[in-house]
Amino acid sequence: MLPPPSKRSRRGAAQRRVLAYMDALPCAAQYETSYAHRAVVTHTVVAAKAGFVCTASENGHVKFWKKMQRGVEFVKHFHAHVGPIADVAASFDGLWLATTGDDGAAKLYDVHAFDMACILRTKRDAAEPYVPGAACWLQTAAAPTPRVALAAADEAAPIRVYAAPTFALVAKLRVHASPIVALCPLPPLGLVVSADARGVLECWRCADGPRRGGDGKGAAVSEVPAEAPGDAVAYRSKLDTDLYALAKTRAGPCRISASSDGARFAVTASDATIRIFETRTGRCLRLLDESAAAIDARRGAWLLRSARGAPPDASDDSDDAGPMPEPAATAAAGEEAPPPPPAEPEDAALRALVALDDLSYGRRSAAEREIQAQAGRRSFLARWNAVFDETGHYLLYGSIVGVCVYALDAGRVVAVLGAADEAERFGCLALFEGAAKLDAQLEQARRQVADSPQQGSLTMGAEQSREGVSDPTCFASSFRRKRFYLLSRRAPDAPDARDVQNELPTADELGRRAAASRPALLGAEATLRTTMGDVRFRLFGNECPKTVENFCAHARDGYYDGLIFHRVLNRAQIDFRGALHARHPIQLAAVRTGHQILHDPDGRSAGRRHRRREHLGRRVPRRIPPEPPARPPLYGVHGQRGTRHQRVPVLRHHRAHALARRQAHRLRPRHSRHGSLPGHRERQVQPVRQAARGRRDHRRRNSRRRCCLGSVWFN
Repeated sequence: MLPPPSKRSRRGAAQRRVLAYMDALPCAAQYETSYAHRAVVTHTVVAAKAGFVCTASENGHVKFWKKMQRGVEFVKHFHAHVGPIADVAASFDGLWLATTGDDGAAKLYDVHAFDMACILRTKRDAAEPYVPGAACWLQTAAAPTPRVALAAADEAAPIRVYAAPTFALVAKLRVHASPIVALCPLPPLGLVVSADARGVLECWRCADGPRRGGDGKGAAVSEVPAEAPGDAVAYRSKLDTDLYALAKTRAGPCRISASSDGARFAVTASDATIRIFETRTGRCLRLLDESAAAIDARRGAWLLRSARGAPPDASDDSDDAGPMPEPAATAAAGEEAPPPPPAEPEDAALRALVALDDLSYGRRSAAEREIQAQAGRRSFLARWNAVFDETGHYLLYGSIVGVCVYALDAGRVVAVLGAADEAERFGCLALFEGAAKLDAQLEQARRQVADSPQQGSLTMGAEQSREGVSDPTCFASSFRRKRFYLLSRRAPDAPDARDVQNELPTADELGRRAAASRPALLGAEATLRTTMGDVRFRLFGNECPKTVENFCAHARDGYYDGLIFHRVLNRAQIDFRGALHARHPIQLAAVRTGHQILHDPDGRSAGRRHRRREHLGRRVPRRIPPEPPARPPLYGVHGQRGTRHQRVPVLRHHRAHALARRQAHRLRPRHSRHGSLPGHRERQVQPVRQAARGRRDHRRRNSRRRCCLGSVWFN
């Protein structure tokens, strides 16, 4: 008789058996491909038996995808709700799907028919209006009749059970004294696990209520208490369990997920922790802390021990440390032996954390703290979940380093998916295992397209290789991303083309892409050639790229050619105006005195500011004033209108600056007392200061002063 195996050998065999299950799970360090929504993706659900994937976004849109042997194919798109979607639940057999939204509606979908089966307006048509929140399907192998349970989002109302596909009210169950935030069915045991806003967990069985009042309004259905789990659990009182653990820590539950056999369920909480419970005993088996403070502590402790030269798990009295070096050999060396390098941590998540440099870890830590600082039903943590694999030995959840694969028996993270995707923080997960079941007609059509010469017609989904090939895929949403990601066992074929553009880009996205693709023609130095010499200056493109880009574009377009400096401050500043393009010899006096008087034969002001050069990304052509005539200069008066204005010559060039300083004054014509007819006596021009000092006249005077530098106003 052989001796029984030792405890260590049994433990090693169990770990090897558990690690063998990893072949049926995704393991890629990067996501293979991604598909787009019009808004941020909030939910991902997999109907494994039917082979369909459902994704939902915060603008109320729902999309159906068919799982192929490699990748997915788009099927149908619904604008299901007006506003954010509260919950998405798939039935046990994968034939039905239910969605709830903040618009006070719940909708049922026939997955195989790609159609919306029924709509329930709980906020308007129900006898007791409410806004639906959490949803789950009460369907087991023994009772295959599909029934959906809906909970109110903002009030402590009973759980309403409806029969599909007509939304006929079946029962009202009183379970919690607070609003329910999460529901999770356990089909093999016929139980349901629910959690309320205070953190209390309940395990109950749904009993068939009276089937009166099939109109769906619930007028003839009375409220009944939920049935106890009975012999499905081993405890008699909740005080003997850990179901009050969340309430004790005052952490709000987010999502609940259960294993395929119903033996375990995991609860994610608002304090970034995951608690794994055993269904039969109600005890907490594992507590996974993914808060930013705990992550900093684990990484800092490992780096500190690594800097000391000893691994964290090393002990001084170890028997397998190896033979000690001879004293003579150590003395002959003349120096102390270097400390042994620290061993790598067994935990894959900690190994990925240690491998990050300080800059990358700082960016991820900042994003993680921002996520954990948010609160509410529509926050990112409120949709953060964890999923079990088919065997129930592994738990997948999103973390700071990627999607962690936690081995329950080994008690550590054995793999990290998407660890190389630094910009993504995965949240809501859905796992597909096994091989996809394809329709014969669909497969034949795909093969005909693949055999045709037009290979470019396949835009979404990859070409199928052969039937019966297992393709485990994890579907995940990401923080503030309008995409959902596929993580499989394959690396991306082309990392630059793995993001499929299945949605038309918006105007903002097109503008960003054009700006990113346009080459930045920036200069490092510039030379300004003037009549008094050259001016050289440096351009700081790294510090102010937009300003330098605008300056370089204007310089190449000739915008600064022929400009005149109207003010020069020694060793301080030079100013020039973009609209002054006169080429009269009077410019020399204008440069010296700081002013300029322009000739305008058309009666329009040549001194007004030039209009903006750019408008909505288009270059506006520049208007250049006409050349002055070759006769003695008669300077037009700005703002000449009708017969009340007249043209007067400027007497002296040296009086040009004096007239410009008096531009805020008005010159009003005055008739003599003896002259009543026009032209009876010659009009006299006399300067008169403004009498009104109000705000309107003050603004008008300032605007004329800004726009008419060097012009003379007459009245």
